Amino acid sequence: MNADDLTVVFHACDKYLHFFDGCIYYFKKHWNWTFCDNVIFANERLPLRGIAPFRQLLTGAGGWGERLAVILDQITTPYVLYMQEDYWLTATPDMPLLYRYFLEHNLDGLRVQPVSKSDAEKSGPMPSAGSYGVYRVTNSWQPVISHRPCIWKRRVFKNTLRGERRPWDHERYATRRARQAGKRGEFPLIAAANCGWFAHVGHRCQISSVGKAMRDSIPDDCHIKSGTSLSEQ
Repeated sequence: MNADDLTVVFHACDKYLHFFDGCIYYFKKHWNWTFCDNVIFANERLPLRGIAPFRQLLTGAGGWGERLAVILDQITTPYVLYMQEDYWLTATPDMPLLYRYFLEHNLDGLRVQPVSKSDAEKSGPMPSAGSYGVYRVTNSWQPVISHRPCIWKRRVFKNTLRGERRPWDHERYATRRARQAGKRGEFPLIAAANCGWFAHVGHRCQISSVGKAMRDSIPDDCHIKSGTSLSEQ
């Protein structure tokens, strides 16, 4: 199975440049490029060299939500796999299986994350996806709208935005709006597949010890080179 209707999007900001090496290297290493080779790395102003087969998209400066809207407006596929630069692949994800599940169940979003016992207990029942347990995200989850790796209907994802300047504000306020929509019977159909094929290596702009060990394992000739930023031209 390939995914002609899917775009993989990495959404990054330039001050997180120290995450770019690991993000790009481990994605190239583990990703199933036969499944989908339509991959965008979107950051603000800093041109990057040596990232092919990624395509770079420069959003310009602005708030987090404003920049994400620029990205989503320039994508033509109806579905996106959204990721951020501090999620690094550690294994090859079974994306054909998960993407098929997403389509067959007409989900608004399918998150990929370890699911805690407490969240599983608060979930609505969903069929499994192969060996992966799948759990319906309910209004008691925190957050409902998350920035963990997620396959989204692009239109639905964009509709969660209200120009929030910071990502954590978006998670907070979009979760609040989703719960309010649920009172009108319009709660988004989001599920979470209990998978763990990535490491979350960032916290407050710092790389974790796991991320540092992974970064130190990158071959010297695989490090990303940056060019002159648009603000310096």
